[in-house]
Amino acid sequence: MKITYLLSNPGIGGLEQRLAWIVPRLNCRGHDTSILNLCNAGRSNDYWRRSGVPVSHISRTSSTELLFLPRLLHHLRQERPDILHIYGLRANLLGRIAAKLTGVQAVVSGQVSTDSWRKWHHVIADRLTSPAVSLYMANSNAVRTAFIERERVSPDRIVTVCNGIDIKSYSSNRHLRAQIRREWGISPLETAFLMVANIRPAKNHFGLLDAVLELKKDRDNFKIFLVGEDYSQGRLEREIGSRNLNDVVRFLGHRPNAGSLWAGADIGLLSSVWEGSPFSLLEAMASGVAVISTRVGGVSELVLDGVTGLTVPPNDPQSFAHAMRSMLDSPSRRKEMAGNAQLRATKHYSLESMLDGMLAVYTAALRSRNGFTSSPISEGQSSSCKSPYGPRSL
Repeated sequence: MKITYLLSNPGIGGLEQRLAWIVPRLNCRGHDTSILNLCNAGRSNDYWRRSGVPVSHISRTSSTELLFLPRLLHHLRQERPDILHIYGLRANLLGRIAAKLTGVQAVVSGQVSTDSWRKWHHVIADRLTSPAVSLYMANSNAVRTAFIERERVSPDRIVTVCNGIDIKSYSSNRHLRAQIRREWGISPLETAFLMVANIRPAKNHFGLLDAVLELKKDRDNFKIFLVGEDYSQGRLEREIGSRNLNDVVRFLGHRPNAGSLWAGADIGLLSSVWEGSPFSLLEAMASGVAVISTRVGGVSELVLDGVTGLTVPPNDPQSFAHAMRSMLDSPSRRKEMAGNAQLRATKHYSLESMLDGMLAVYTAALRSRNGFTSSPISEGQSSSCKSPYGPRSL
């Protein structure tokens, strides 16, 4: 199969990391796979190239989207992919139109978040271009449900393929842990919380700071490290300073090796107000780190509350602080959760399982476009995520 991934992302997040793993491995399986980015600036293109991923970009020549379309049409006519797998609303709208006009065999619309921010006009645009989509692929059942209910996608057209991770890349060791903690300037007696997330409204870093203020009232044996691209134009660091949290919160900015930093962490954090299936939590689990997260999107499919970590309601700083306090005060429970988390990631979220699920969707998409009615996919579920609520057992 010839597969092109189309997106419009300048930065590096969980999706960009997954594609850096997916593309080379699909190529090793004999497929012809590449990325087309509608952004020519930012870190993502260089990141993919360093990872050995074939990537092209289309330079924007106008601020008007429809004037941007001819360049996309030209690229698709030249490359002639069998599968166009699209991520992001902007890329989806343009890509669906372009695929229809250029005769791409099958279009897969990738959905990685519940996208609670969408307004009515976003929903209408998605619905109007939906006939160009062969199948939708969601990374959690929460995302699948959101698109069935809001965008009115037929349940038999949207498939859940759980995220996968290269477990071997997250094998921790004492030397790496000691090195990272030295760089952070944290003592063996202090607990290190780590949150890996770009500074965007969905991740609600400012809500996390509210929780830290609560925690700081009666605990002082901890440090919090925030890693990610700052899209707040410096507001996050100003808030840390204005709330007098500089002694316990450090913003480390973008780190190209963010995944390796989990080796130095004791507890993972995520304070999101909407999500799909957060890749940073899966990284933490694969690294043997217990997590605390808000209960949004597909988080509860990934994190078993009280078993692999703790989940709390969104926008509730008191509950978040209580969970952090509970983890701080019970190292033995935290250690048990960390072991459970690593076991769960290893058993249920392998990269190979995700690749198998994706290829099953691509095969089904091609069959549906070629007039076949039978499909290896049933009831909207792929082989990588069979339960209605995600894999629930360790």
